[in-house]
Amino acid sequence: MAADRTLNTRVWTSGAGWPELATDLPQRTADVGLCLSGGGTRAQCAGIGQLRGLRALGLLSETRYLSAVSGGSWAATPFTYYASGSDGDDQFLGPVTAPEDLTMASLTAEIPRDQAIWTATQALNSTFVRLAAKVSSSRIWSETAGELFFAPWGLHRDGLRFSLDDASVADIRSRNPSLADAPFAVARPHRPFLIVNGSVLGDSLLNPLKDVQPAALDMTPLYCGTARQHDMLCVSRNGAWKQHDLGDVLIEPFALGSATPAAISDGFA
Repeated sequence: MAADRTLNTRVWTSGAGWPELATDLPQRTADVGLCLSGGGTRAQCAGIGQLRGLRALGLLSETRYLSAVSGGSWAATPFTYYASGSDGDDQFLGPVTAPEDLTMASLTAEIPRDQAIWTATQALNSTFVRLAAKVSSSRIWSETAGELFFAPWGLHRDGLRFSLDDASVADIRSRNPSLADAPFAVARPHRPFLIVNGSVLGDSLLNPLKDVQPAALDMTPLYCGTARQHDMLCVSRNGAWKQHDLGDVLIEPFALGSATPAAISDGFA
């Protein structure tokens, strides 16, 4: 890899412990985790309502982890990172309405664009069809979700990277001068530590695959990867195959998708 494209990233192996426990997270939160399920916009709506209620009760800032998958991550990720679109959490999550105060008029009222729930009312299928004419098939779904659920909050931009806070971004830039002007999104203060759950489906160079055996992938503000070891055998329908050893290492999010490290020394690659 050319010198100007070399990345210097922190790495953690399974024996190093969880990186977030070295922050103030354990001291300022309770041993509580919140899980938001998948299920498309229904899960997104449920997740926003749960975040709204817990915040109103004063419990969300004391929650240590926020784990989400699929539709639940459409609520959890913007809540963690939103950089524009709302002036604060009161607007972003929306007001709490007591059950006895619900009316048909309030349930059918237009939702303001500065509330997170507004994105769940937008037509996914029309966005998908419109983007299909100009986006490759391998990216059509991610671009559709990005435009609908993340762009309104300043989180769907070319080259945008994610990290925990300003200090972690400064550290990354000090190790990687080529990223001096790269845009970063950082987690908003007093948030639970976000874990977005995904999976690696296989080797894209062997598509279409004969069988898909997903391997877990955790994506957080500090690291991506999995502490578990996965021996993934990818077999194409035409008989070609390749084995990949995955897991047992975590890397910073900005380096996800880069080439295999040339060397690992003292927790850096």
